[in-house]
Amino acid sequence: MNAMQNSDLLSIGDLSQSDIEQVLAIAKAFKKKQPPVLLKDQIMASCFFEPSTRTRLSFETAMQRLGG
Repeated sequence: MNAMQNSDLLSIGDLSQSDIEQVLAIAKAFKKKQPPVLLKDQIMASCFFEPSTRTRLSFETAMQRLGG
């Protein structure tokens, strides 16, 4: 079982050197994997009632990364 599982992280100071190395190793493994194509051949519409370029672009980027 992962020692960090089910624990709260409030500060980087809460992590040991081995915890940080483990987080970086997991992130490296995630980066190597191809993202899932969960939205292949799907159409997604976003309705924003307030102007928010940052939010709109975040949603558009996520949709594209998932194959939408």
